[in-house]
Amino acid sequence: MSHPSQASIGIAAVVAAVLCPATVAEARQSGAVHCGQVIKRDTTLRHDVSNCRGDGLKIGADGVTLNLGGHTIDGTNADGSEGIAVDGHARVTIRNGRVRQFRVNGVALRKSPRGRVVNLDVEAIGAGGKENEPVSAGIFVQRSNDVEVDRNAVSNAVHAYQSDGMVFLESKRVRITRNRSSSNAWNGIAVIGSPAARIEDNRTERNTNSGILVANAPGVTIDGNRSNHHERPDTGGILVLATENATITSNRTNGNTIGISLESGVTSAKVARNTVGGGGDGIALLESDGNTVERNKVTGVGGVGIYLDAFGPPDQATNGS
Repeated sequence: MSHPSQASIGIAAVVAAVLCPATVAEARQSGAVHCGQVIKRDTTLRHDVSNCRGDGLKIGADGVTLNLGGHTIDGTNADGSEGIAVDGHARVTIRNGRVRQFRVNGVALRKSPRGRVVNLDVEAIGAGGKENEPVSAGIFVQRSNDVEVDRNAVSNAVHAYQSDGMVFLESKRVRITRNRSSSNAWNGIAVIGSPAARIEDNRTERNTNSGILVANAPGVTIDGNRSNHHERPDTGGILVLATENATITSNRTNGNTIGISLESGVTSAKVARNTVGGGGDGIALLESDGNTVERNKVTGVGGVGIYLDAFGPPDQATNGS
């Protein structure tokens, strides 16, 4: 269960699949798959892989497709364990099944570009995790450019110091689309140090911290997402920190402490055509200059609809209410 170190980041925590015909996959990989096995060729599971006392499966070659075939990879929450680990292999696809009850990550890609994770259910990752241990995530991507994560459902409704839904670190041009990441024991989706990320058409609800959290991700696009009911202090539906040239459009947030917040030096962002309702404040710009806020709809909030702090107003602000 030895893995490259995963950063313990206080604001931390998937990869869409290329379809591969099941008949081809089954022809290439015969026999039962067992806990801890290293998968080096296209494989379709024919059974669950259950009660793993360490890692579930590892990928050991470039270009592999692992099709879970609707089956489950299940752990025992063992220290340091991961459900599916990909380290240093490109163009890996993981799809179509369920991963649950591992301690560190459900699915992890490290230094593994152009991977795809699609149509997985990931749950109960990180139970019992404590401060100073590696933080956990349902889907974890680090230093892996051009990864796609599509149509997954992640819910780590566990007691833990931090167990995010999805975390992307230092990975350029990731695409995070059509996922649901809800009721996780920290953020729903966290994207950090990852330029030109696209976060589109996802749904995040009732996470312990924020729904979508982005930091130091120049050129990020956040479009068409729904993020609701993040109600603890200092959390929000969509939080963007220290980022240039963000595009935040056509999102809907409801019942959050802050619907959409730009903080700590966000510049040249466009915030447009978003709908914010309920909860505390609507749209906030905190210590962030030179942004455009236009054609948003803010209704029914309990606090301020749109507010600015510290460095004055953005260049433009024309909104509907």
